[in-house]
Amino acid sequence: MSTSGIRIYTQINVFVVVVNVNPTKPYIDLFTPRNPSLSTAEVEWYRTILHLTVFGLVVGIYSVFKWWRLDYAPLMSTSILLIMLMVASCCMIRFSVRVDVCATVFILGFSVHACNMSFQTGGLNSSHIFWPLTVISFAYLFSSAKFAFGWALIMAAYVVYLMLADFQCYALPDFQMPESAAKADRITGFMLPLLVTWLAQYYGNKLRSAATMHAEKMATNAEAKTIRSTAKIQEVLTPDCGCVP
Repeated sequence: MSTSGIRIYTQINVFVVVVNVNPTKPYIDLFTPRNPSLSTAEVEWYRTILHLTVFGLVVGIYSVFKWWRLDYAPLMSTSILLIMLMVASCCMIRFSVRVDVCATVFILGFSVHACNMSFQTGGLNSSHIFWPLTVISFAYLFSSAKFAFGWALIMAAYVVYLMLADFQCYALPDFQMPESAAKADRITGFMLPLLVTWLAQYYGNKLRSAATMHAEKMATNAEAKTIRSTAKIQEVLTPDCGCVP
């Protein structure tokens, strides 16, 4: 085998080991609540938020270093806020605070930083303009219909504000980056919202599938109990001769 082939083979093996080890498992286990009164479904909701906070922390830490290197304080500050709210959400989960409250803190962190990124980098022309859609997907995944609709209205109002500013030629901040940084920002700006939204929908689909399977299992068990109960009643009502009086 050639040297390049050996290198590719080694890289594939390393990737498989990393996937199998799942480096986020200790983090998830650390913050998973230990409250015995919680149902399995509630614990799964908590763990789903924890999985997404991993990505939130990665985005936040990356953003802090990125905007620190570019010396742009407005975006560095909301990056730090994102990290703080991700950690706060994790701690609240650890102490079994209500799922919707933990989710609200999580969504707040993403929404503030997401809106600030598009605002500071050109408004409607920013490569970060897809983030409000990600926030809405989070809201409908974790919140009640009423709260999710509220988040959707907030994001819609923000986008309408950007549209009005563009129509009226109002000058929004448009931070100019070096060419290499601008190219990387354009790639991450378009791709990260798509990736995070996919993750949210992936975990949401897992939860829905688990809930459907649980409901089907409960229905099957209930049907089996009904059949057994009917058979017992039939035995009681049926005399030895086999004729029902």
